[in-house]
Amino acid sequence: MGVKQADGLRTIHRVKVHVWELPVRFMHWIIVGSIGVLAVSGIVIANGNMGLLIDHPTGMNVNRAIHTGAGYIFALAVIARVIWMFIGGRYTRWNNFLPVSKERRAEMLDTAKYYALIKKEPISEAGHNPLAGFAYFVVYVLMVIQSITGIVMVGMDRQEGFLWDISHWILAYVNNPIIRFTHHGIMWILGIFLIQHLYSMVLVDIEE
Repeated sequence: MGVKQADGLRTIHRVKVHVWELPVRFMHWIIVGSIGVLAVSGIVIANGNMGLLIDHPTGMNVNRAIHTGAGYIFALAVIARVIWMFIGGRYTRWNNFLPVSKERRAEMLDTAKYYALIKKEPISEAGHNPLAGFAYFVVYVLMVIQSITGIVMVGMDRQEGFLWDISHWILAYVNNPIIRFTHHGIMWILGIFLIQHLYSMVLVDIEE
């Protein structure tokens, strides 16, 4: 959006900008949907069936299969989105997630001041602002770790399979309890991020 002053009149010109490509939107909702399925099925697994599947081993096996299947979809979508960071358009590439330029770092500080209520006006930015972009970078790192820890745990349950062959070496550096704790903890971090994400989305939509 541009603003011009002419003959005492203030005019506003709006320009339509294509920010999020169709593949990005598709991957975004695949990740969101799979996280929802993973969270529900994972909580059931982690909390001893929550009383829902007691004396129903078949039901628990189905729940585990759903969790594993959703995990594959989640991991593939995350991998696809990371690849898109290097081949996508201007607003979806990796340099919109990391403040590599001096300008982006300055805008990141201004955005932090706005969120801290020190600065009154938000930065008008197509796509992610620098602070949001960096937050999403951290989230993608966590999702990659979540995928890896999930692969390790599935591999431990099926030690004759491919996933065990490619992931068992990780156990030489990180033990099983830490892997499970990390996997469980990241789920809650992503849940907290979802709440913040919805709040920021509404706030920015109103303010900008």
